[in-house]
Amino acid sequence: MKLIVGLGNPGAKYEKTRHNAGFWWLDLLASRERAIYKRESRFQGAYAKIAAGSDDVWLLKPETFMNLSGQAVAALRSEEHTSELQSHLNLVCRLLLEKK
Repeated sequence: MKLIVGLGNPGAKYEKTRHNAGFWWLDLLASRERAIYKRESRFQGAYAKIAAGSDDVWLLKPETFMNLSGQAVAALRSEEHTSELQSHLNLVCRLLLEKK
């Protein structure tokens, strides 16, 4: 499992600020791959799944403030029973770009 976490802050106050650049990037990627986000309270955020090559890639937008985003990552990691979460952002982006 690969994971890309887009960092941001919840609420209208931050919606159009640079604090949410991670959310914007994930939204763009999800849109391009026609992925649909699902809210999941167990993961403290919204997630979508896409494919990059032969890998499943989870996109996670924590609904916590940035300084607490590790809680959402830990919850997803625990739920998926993975001992190793890998972030291969360059590889994933390259594979997705090559698909188009």
